[in-house]
Amino acid sequence: MERKHQHILGVARSLLFQANLPKTFWAHAIGHAVHIINRLPTPFFYLKSVLFKLSMTVYLISVPLRCLDPYALLLLFRLIDIN
Repeated sequence: MERKHQHILGVARSLLFQANLPKTFWAHAIGHAVHIINRLPTPFFYLKSVLFKLSMTVYLISVPLRCLDPYALLLLFRLIDIN
């Protein structure tokens, strides 16, 4: 979990640096960093993005993700990866 936080902070820091923005935009940079990271393909999901896996999950089970707790989502991802 700590590595993920460091990754998010690093991406946000680089976004602020490249755009020459002051630190007052830190919260917006964090939000944009998470947005970008969720849309990048990852080798963990066989070069598919997290957003793609979530959309396929919703399509397959037709359950709103906000109704599931985080542990149920992890179990669901493991079941989908097995199939």
